[in-house]
Amino acid sequence: MVFSTNLEPKELAEEAFLRRIQNKVYVGAVDAEVFSGIFKRIVAGKNLQCKADSAEVLRRLCIDLGGKELRACYPADILNILISICRYHELPVEISRANLEKAATLYFTKTMTMQQEPP
Repeated sequence: MVFSTNLEPKELAEEAFLRRIQNKVYVGAVDAEVFSGIFKRIVAGKNLQCKADSAEVLRRLCIDLGGKELRACYPADILNILISICRYHELPVEISRANLEKAATLYFTKTMTMQQEPP
């Protein structure tokens, strides 16, 4: 069984429960080079084509829409959304700037909504 959260462990559960989860792994932010490498491996693994600057475009979108840190999960999550959008509209899967923007905007909707709410 695996749990994944952005919460601090003490906010998630009581100490006794956390002691019973013996193995805990912290996965922090990644740098631009690692992020691009993950993106390229996922694109290759899904037999997709992309422009040379696609990883950079996605990095910028993730920083602008999601916050200051790049997470290792962003490329796979956002590419899966992009693929779903294309399939839903019965279009060929194309990793374009416009499609990356659509997918990233959907992915970070909660963050964007929270930022736009009045104080």
